[in-house]
Amino acid sequence: MAMEANLLGSGFTFNIVDFSLGDLAAKVAEYMESRDKSKREARENTIDDLRCAMSIVMGLTNRYIDLMQAFSTPEVVSDHQSLGETIEEADDYLKRRDLLPYLETLTGDIIGQANVFVPTGWALRIVHKNLLEFRESLGPGLRTGVGLDALVSRIAKARELRKKPSSAKKLQQFTDKTEEMLIATDVSASDRVYVSIGRAIGKLKP
Repeated sequence: MAMEANLLGSGFTFNIVDFSLGDLAAKVAEYMESRDKSKREARENTIDDLRCAMSIVMGLTNRYIDLMQAFSTPEVVSDHQSLGETIEEADDYLKRRDLLPYLETLTGDIIGQANVFVPTGWALRIVHKNLLEFRESLGPGLRTGVGLDALVSRIAKARELRKKPSSAKKLQQFTDKTEEMLIATDVSASDRVYVSIGRAIGKLKP
């Protein structure tokens, strides 16, 4: 899923195409460090914080979709090595937590700015609420992610398929079920973040 997220008001962008979450985490870390040294107006910093938060949500959401699409691809599932690599990538996605502290920091900072920008503070409060709901949707444990239950299910089933040769019928059932689960995934928490951040940025721009 090709998307481009503008992290900085200066025009710096992070192109979310063939990305890794490690790349995204590095860019976010760079931004978080640079913003502490920024001498720009509070309004510009808040807009950048909103864009950065959206990039994290977008990155986590897109990565889930990419992994489920891989699990629903016959060429991947039928190849022992490719399936093993996808299992490792999915497991890594659920275990990595380097983006969450940044998301939580940004969420707190955004609500802190809600009382600064009157009368547009309501838009930031909505963003804050939606970011909290998104974070909650990822799960409370050590394994977190968009579509947590669906991805955990696919990892477990894929490991079973790798243990012994599976018939073409079983592989087809696996890919069909994965596609059904992907289509049924509720990503409304992500969508609400995108919409509310877009609205808030529009209100904050001069």
